[in-house]
Amino acid sequence: MFHHLKLLRQAGLGAFGLKLDVNKAYDSVEWDFLHAVLLKLGFHSHWVMLIMNCVKTVSFSVLVNGKPSIFFNPTRGLRQGDPLSPYLFLFVSDVLSSLVRKACSVGWLSPVSISQNGPPISHLLFADDSLFFLEASVSNAYNLLYLLKAYGVASGQQINYSKSSLYFSPNTPIIVIRVIAALFGIVAVSNPGRYLGLPTIWGRSKCAALAYIRDTVSRKLQGWKQQILTQAGKEVLIKSIATAIPAYPMNCFRFPKSLCTQIASQIARFWWGNKGAHGIHWKSWLSLGFSKAQGGMGFRDLTEFNQALLAKQGWRILTNPSSVWVMMLKHRYFPSVSFMEARLGSSPSWLWASLLHGRELLKSDTLWRVGNGLHISVWDSNWIPHMQEHRLTPPPRADSTISVSSLIDWSSLSWDLTSIAGHISVDQSRAILAIPLVNSSVPDKLIWSLNKSGNYTVRSGYYAAHLKSSQMVLSPNSKLVANSAYEASSEFLRVVIKTKCPQASSLPSRPPPKPKWLPPPPNYIKINSDASWSSTEVGLAAIARNCDGVVVGGSHLSTSAPSPLYAEALALCLSVHLAQKLQADKFLFESDSLQLVNLLQHSSPSSDWVVMPLIDHIRDLTVAIRSYSWTWSSRLANQAADHVAWLARKKCPADWLLQPPSSLSHILLFDAVHAPT
Repeated sequence: MFHHLKLLRQAGLGAFGLKLDVNKAYDSVEWDFLHAVLLKLGFHSHWVMLIMNCVKTVSFSVLVNGKPSIFFNPTRGLRQGDPLSPYLFLFVSDVLSSLVRKACSVGWLSPVSISQNGPPISHLLFADDSLFFLEASVSNAYNLLYLLKAYGVASGQQINYSKSSLYFSPNTPIIVIRVIAALFGIVAVSNPGRYLGLPTIWGRSKCAALAYIRDTVSRKLQGWKQQILTQAGKEVLIKSIATAIPAYPMNCFRFPKSLCTQIASQIARFWWGNKGAHGIHWKSWLSLGFSKAQGGMGFRDLTEFNQALLAKQGWRILTNPSSVWVMMLKHRYFPSVSFMEARLGSSPSWLWASLLHGRELLKSDTLWRVGNGLHISVWDSNWIPHMQEHRLTPPPRADSTISVSSLIDWSSLSWDLTSIAGHISVDQSRAILAIPLVNSSVPDKLIWSLNKSGNYTVRSGYYAAHLKSSQMVLSPNSKLVANSAYEASSEFLRVVIKTKCPQASSLPSRPPPKPKWLPPPPNYIKINSDASWSSTEVGLAAIARNCDGVVVGGSHLSTSAPSPLYAEALALCLSVHLAQKLQADKFLFESDSLQLVNLLQHSSPSSDWVVMPLIDHIRDLTVAIRSYSWTWSSRLANQAADHVAWLARKKCPADWLLQPPSSLSHILLFDAVHAPT
């Protein structure tokens, strides 16, 4: 926003940004006001009474000449340090936000918009740090001042105008600047300083603007040098504090490479120094940034860490397009294209240039998970997970509007590559055919391919950035030496453990009983499922049995799957389809894949992005079943389904259910006879 104000130079009304400072924000909250706000928000009166009792029962004692005086009770304010206080203060500050929004809606205040069709921004509040952006008119200033005074009288919040600042766009007339500054009693400044610890106005030198980060790290290191630390202690301090200090501003802005080098040099001197003296740097800082398995110490490279953090903000743009800040950027920088296709543009802010730097990390490993294929371009999108480039090379005069949905035959739930067969290779065709399809109601989703859950993480992003640089720097010989040293140390630990710990064979033990198939309760049908997986072909099987162990239904299928877990999920889906055909309403679905059962019972954020659409599809299929549950069994207790799945991958007889092979009959008879009753 301040960058937009800085660029307003054409003749016009102008705009201003007001940064407010509140005197003792927590200590000056009126209790009666807080009580009224909580009731107005609809909280139950009894709950409000309990909260106010927590607020009002606090007492203080002042140290006088080193001795505590008598305790006294305050009449207003929120206790700082109490975990409840920040949330209560948000309710208080929300009143000011509501007043400003209401004033903007009725025309009392005129907010600022950074583009013609972009969302108007009138204020930004974070706890007691407030920013207001309005058109530079006397009426706007007067109305805002009236709202601030009314809010202050009611809530007890008092504005410290001497510590607040006003910033005007260059096209604001001088007379208007003087009148508004005099009305507020605030001095107009050319640089509003920092907001939430970050610079608001950038000059030509980015290093000068971010020098305070380097100085903060230097002060920390100087304080530690006065202590006697081992190398292990230094390692902990460097990883947990020194390289973590720049993380907050690195989330928003790209650090100049020279600044990262300066900070890394300070940390390297601390690492090699001894009791305040400069030590010999036996290895370069670059080599210390490699993992310990590669012969390094695992110290972060600040440049790569900076890019990984910026890529996280780029991922938020891709996955949360309805956020206000994302809509602002879209209307300003990429109104007609996607973020992945956006350009730097004219007069960009340093924030936008930094986000595009983070986007470069996302481009290579971000791809679309195929759902219905409507939003994925065949030639212009990354959508093939089993290829290094994740996309097809477009032929001359390729139609970029062709979507992946045109390549799917939903009637047979299979791929139809006839229209592009002449433009792709055999390997590309095989990679596309390996992409699983669920149904046409599953939407397409953007995923990060380097993380199992499909969501971008700074850890995986840093790994991707560091891998690219380490491949260019680390020679094969150094890799061999590092891996050999790592394997040697691991072997040494195994030998020590083996010699110190008693052998398991020397301890008396009884072999555990072999698990057996358990029949379901009366009126239930248990359906066991399993998959026999290979990279080229998969066999699926589902066998339904009642409480007497009698087979009441079964199904098998030969298909393909990208992973064993996906194959197990396909087998369970086959079980649900079998249950829909049987005349029953109570089922137990049993699988020997514990990971699959856990995903069905409770999905976690780290769930596999490939298999999750199929998991959701299985849940949708079971909605019509009256009673069901997912259970896990050992592979030894699931031998019948395992054997049929193996037959399905080889050559299963068509009448295996009516006339099962002797090998299957033996398993079914064993389960029915030996299962406990």
